[in-house]
Amino acid sequence: MTTNTQDRVASEHDGFCDFCQKYYASCAVVRDHKSQIHVGLQCHWGSCAITTTTEAEMRDHVIQHNNDAAKAPGEELPFTHFPGCRCGGDSQVKAYRLKRHLMRQQYHLKLRAEKAASRQEVGNGEDGE
Repeated sequence: MTTNTQDRVASEHDGFCDFCQKYYASCAVVRDHKSQIHVGLQCHWGSCAITTTTEAEMRDHVIQHNNDAAKAPGEELPFTHFPGCRCGGDSQVKAYRLKRHLMRQQYHLKLRAEKAASRQEVGNGEDGE
């Protein structure tokens, strides 16, 4: 039996998005699509645990976090302020790539949270036997 993660990886190789049931040109395109569009409904920005009703609202919410965290008005290029970002808070991201970068951070943290929850469920199931 395959796991949900294995199913997602298998579908990506076909260019299929298992979230919105659409096909894309390649596995690279569907991975990019997922990390930009399917960011989840729960915020993973620091200790913020807000839940939105749509992923579009979550994308706007994450961008607002970054705008609120920007403390240097007049920066030549926008900075990423996403907590735990490997780029570091002082790394500059070109303006046209900032939104994409922030959404990828949110998406990857969503996947980590799902994986942790899955491990916890498996652990709870083993304890009950």
